[in-house]
Amino acid sequence: MPSVLFLRHGETEWNVERRLQGRCESPLTAAGLRQVAEAGGTLPGNFGLVVASDLRRARLTAEPYLARRETEFRLDPRLRERSWGEWEGRSHDEISAEHPEWRERGIRPPGYETDDMVWDRVAPVVDELRALSTRVLCVTHGGVIGVIARRFGGDAGHLGNVEGIWIELEPGRTVIGERRSYELATPDRRP
Repeated sequence: MPSVLFLRHGETEWNVERRLQGRCESPLTAAGLRQVAEAGGTLPGNFGLVVASDLRRARLTAEPYLARRETEFRLDPRLRERSWGEWEGRSHDEISAEHPEWRERGIRPPGYETDDMVWDRVAPVVDELRALSTRVLCVTHGGVIGVIARRFGGDAGHLGNVEGIWIELEPGRTVIGERRSYELATPDRRP
């Protein structure tokens, strides 16, 4: 039965600016590049497959791990982040100025991709992973990981960058496992 680590990408410029990225590309920050380098060295060494969203921030997060090991690698556009429609690229402050209670009231823009829509595109990936007999590293996005966790009765909450959730894809059932950060704790950063 496969154990899958669903890992969020490293920090991007838009993460720092609190902008909704969705399908848009935003470069990794210097801190994000450091995070993915550290994660590449701290992740377990026994993944038989690495699958990543085809968005650059996810692919770049997977590369340091792959550079140290001979592991099969696939890009999969079905693992892209949730679309935020017309709000992609806008900051939380900009949205709050127009819609002060957008979070509390669940206000969403035209083109927003609901949990059900995300699940419809991600479910076939989960089924494909379930059919494997190897450990898998799946580098994707916080919104996607949250949808997967909620679908199986868990709650990802807000995942930090290079933080992930282990999920056991057993035949006939799914077990949400440990949540873990793969960024090294150093004296100048919180653990």
